[in-house]
Amino acid sequence: MDDVIGGSAREQYVWLIPAIPLGAAAFNLFVGRRLARWGGIVGSVAVALSFAGSALIVFALFQRSAEHRLVTQHLFDWISVGRFDVG
Repeated sequence: MDDVIGGSAREQYVWLIPAIPLGAAAFNLFVGRRLARWGGIVGSVAVALSFAGSALIVFALFQRSAEHRLVTQHLFDWISVGRFDVG
């Protein structure tokens, strides 16, 4: 499912950058009324964690030479009909 080309262990977690805030938003959607003001704290912490993960990955990329900074991660095919594929 995952295919990281030229990536280290840190860059394999690039999918967490959008997944953490998305998971916190879903959590707040279903449990937010019971949390009251803690729902805002959950959302803020999720965005902060996502930013920290992004910063770690950017710093890891800056430690590489310019020609090795491209990281490609294929998660799924969006459309696959016959020979027509949209990743």
